[in-house]
Amino acid sequence: MSIASEYERALNRLAKWRSVYTGRWLGTRTLQDPEAIAVRDLFEKLLILRVEVSALSNLLIDKGLISATAYQAQIVIECEHLQHALERQFPGFKACDYGMDINTAKAVETTKGWPK
Repeated sequence: MSIASEYERALNRLAKWRSVYTGRWLGTRTLQDPEAIAVRDLFEKLLILRVEVSALSNLLIDKGLISATAYQAQIVIECEHLQHALERQFPGFKACDYGMDINTAKAVETTKGWPK
């Protein structure tokens, strides 16, 4: 079997997990349910993105182009940048080691129009 065939087979097998995540989120739905289709599509992309990033990172580290320590340090920096961006996007919300810290006075404005 060629590596291209193995690649396709591995990605297709991994993508099957999309239905498990979708079921956990939405419950049982038909294959034609538009919401379930969207959620399955999202999870498929997330699963594949996860393995693609892992593959690239490991190749770079294994080839000695970056160190595992430098990679981890950069992940910390990127997490901090994204945390700040999310706090700006969702005023009143802040992720902490123990969970979400929610300033209800600010969050009530942020969540206006959200489903109840």
